[in-house]
Amino acid sequence: MPQGAVEAGRVSGMGRFMVMRRILLPLAIRQALPAYSHEVISMLKATALVSTITLLDVTGLARAEVSATYRAVEIFLCAAVIYLALSLLVTRGAGWLERRLSPYKFGTPA
Repeated sequence: MPQGAVEAGRVSGMGRFMVMRRILLPLAIRQALPAYSHEVISMLKATALVSTITLLDVTGLARAEVSATYRAVEIFLCAAVIYLALSLLVTRGAGWLERRLSPYKFGTPA
C-alpha cells in the first residue's frame, strides 16, 4: 500500500480503524480481486475433474441420470450448459465488481 495514502488519512484526522476501512481495505480488495476471481473460476471448472473422485456435483448427478435413463448426449449437454452458465455468471460478476471498484482503470465515471 502506498505510504502517502496512509499519511494523508492520518493527517486528515482519521484514526487507524478509519484509515483501514476507507483507504487500505478498498485498495487491497482492488488488487486482490482479479486473482481471487480467477481462482474461483478455476475451482468451478475443476469440479468436473474432481467428480471422478466420487464428489457428487453436476457431473456426478449427470452420470447417475445417464445410468438410469441411458440418454448420455442430452444429459451431458445439459451439464455442460449448466457449467457454462455458472462460469459466465462468475466471470461477469467479477468483471462488474472490478469495474465498479476501479472506475478510473476502465474509463467510466464514478
